Amino acid sequence: MKDALITLDQFRKYAHTFNVIPVARKLLTQDETPLSLYIKLTNHRAGTFLLESAEAGIWARYSFIGVNSQATLSEANGLAIWNGIMPAGAPVEYTETTTNEYTVLEPATFQSNWIQNEADAKALFTWIKNQWSKQQQSINMEVFGNPAIEVGDIITVNYPKNGLDGTQKFLVTNVNLGFEGGLSTSITARSIYS
Repeated sequence: MKDALITLDQFRKYAHTFNVIPVARKLLTQDETPLSLYIKLTNHRAGTFLLESAEAGIWARYSFIGVNSQATLSEANGLAIWNGIMPAGAPVEYTETTTNEYTVLEPATFQSNWIQNEADAKALFTWIKNQWSKQQQSINMEVFGNPAIEVGDIITVNYPKNGLDGTQKFLVTNVNLGFEGGLSTSITARSIYS
């Protein structure tokens, strides 16, 4: 495509790594406006958009026209709503709808390449809620520096003096890394039940 900002070979290379690849074409014209091009390209179809750039409140020189969008993002009652095929890695939000006098509705937001729909978010939320509703053991420990440990990791601890024989599983809830004469890691974790 003449004046394309990406070649076919570049597109194919990016397609091995990315699932969204912008394809653009530079168009200089005096006979068309961004709105007239948008109308010609989209014919008022759903799943299209026109974005105009602005700098300091003044129209700038770039216009972006999108056609055949796989998903749209809108808002309802303060919540982000995806319609269509949600992009990979977009956060999924789930709010529990059952309450009692001791609970408050609060959305749980999951941002992960593995959680792509509300059903998966609800399943994870339910698992977390069930784990947290059981009596659990909370531990704090200082360990040799380990920057690979992250919140959400599941670990086992073998420390017989405190009744931990390496079979109990813990969910890491907080990690603090320090460096005073060497890397140190402080971990907080809660017991989980399989």
